[in-house]
Amino acid sequence: MKKIVIHYDKEGDILEITLGRLVESVGREVDDDVFEHRDKEGNIVGLTVINFKKRLLKGKSLDMELPVNLPI
Repeated sequence: MKKIVIHYDKEGDILEITLGRLVESVGREVDDDVFEHRDKEGNIVGLTVINFKKRLLKGKSLDMELPVNLPI
């Protein structure tokens, strides 16, 4: 089973979610201030949300389909 690491930087208001071990990835913005990170095979390996607390206070949600494809 892959490890999920969740880190919140209070000072920068950035939420980072890493799925599995750290690997080289390419990020792309999928919503305002929301970035997904994919490995060379196209699997999602992480998410970054900038202005996370501000986003929640505005009532915006983080919708994504589960299960997320994880490289095994």
